[in-house]
Amino acid sequence: MFQFGLVRDTVTSSTLGLKTLKDLACDFINRKADAGGSKDL
Repeated sequence: MFQFGLVRDTVTSSTLGLKTLKDLACDFINRKADAGGSKDL
């Protein structure tokens, strides 16, 4: 489960490797973060 503030998202654990987890986390932040201030993450 990813959480960014009050926003949560779930993923299945069947194919999670370190790279996949990192990619999913980055995608989650990019989708959920507002346009301002998230560029420095």
